[in-house]
Amino acid sequence: MEDIIVYYREKCVLRDVVDPFYFHLYPRSLSDIPEDKREYGFENLDFWFIGYGAHVDGDCIAVRDLPSWDIASIMTGQYRIDSGERLWTVEFSPRRE
Repeated sequence: MEDIIVYYREKCVLRDVVDPFYFHLYPRSLSDIPEDKREYGFENLDFWFIGYGAHVDGDCIAVRDLPSWDIASIMTGQYRIDSGERLWTVEFSPRRE
């Protein structure tokens, strides 16, 4: 089974998912990410809901694959495309078994 991250929101409406999601993966070792991303210290995998999610029975769910390299932390949330204002954010370290 692949490692994934799931975004889920109950009672979701279009305005909840119209703004893009930021999805920044911080590696344990910089050599794991592409060379052109190393100066930033993370892999940027921002996305739009429409490409990765679905509206099911009034709820929204989106799924993203995680890379096979060791992730030190993930920072994700949503932001307004016009201003860059962050609407919500969460940062955590994933567990791998």
